[in-house]
Amino acid sequence: GVQHLLMVRRKFSGAWRLLTAWGKLEVPGRAPPMLPAIALGLAGLALLDGRMDYSAILLFGFHAMLRIGEAFAITRERVAFNCNFLGVVDLGMTKGAKRKGAREFVECTESFVGKILVGALRDLQPGETLLRGSVAAFRQWFSHALVRAEVENHNLKPYSLRRGGATLCFQQSRCMSYVIERGRWSDAKTARIYVTEGLALLAQMNLSCAVTAK
Repeated sequence: GVQHLLMVRRKFSGAWRLLTAWGKLEVPGRAPPMLPAIALGLAGLALLDGRMDYSAILLFGFHAMLRIGEAFAITRERVAFNCNFLGVVDLGMTKGAKRKGAREFVECTESFVGKILVGALRDLQPGETLLRGSVAAFRQWFSHALVRAEVENHNLKPYSLRRGGATLCFQQSRCMSYVIERGRWSDAKTARIYVTEGLALLAQMNLSCAVTAK
């Protein structure tokens, strides 16, 4: 930033080397992965609050390892499900799609998740997105829901859904290539870091029986 703004390129010898060393020593503060029990609990709270759209965002975002913005933008006409509520969702030109030059699709392989998603989309008009209301309102509700579920000490963020879904997918499949493909990561190294850190963080999370029951 100094080099760019003050026009002093090549004036700080060794600056990039020091920056690279700092980046290796100072681990980024990434969002921790969300446990499946917490995702289900928050989705249940959303249903109690009459927000099926929030519930669908939480459940499908976790299940399909979506970036939170991708979950917000799902529309009715981009969902193709069968009678068992299993099917495919067209995410359109996402962040990854723009790099690849092709639209991205994700599968729904859990009937109860598909049922909530279809229910949330049922009354929408063409072009209306799954998220009803503002992003700020969702984030505020999310923060309050963590307190209600007594899990605010885990520092979870909406992006924790994607990370938690990736960690669970690896635990179930034991196949990193499948996780990378389903999560649509272009950089395999990033996906491996997420899953490895996720497994380590989950091991540290001591979720009490009382909180899990909620």
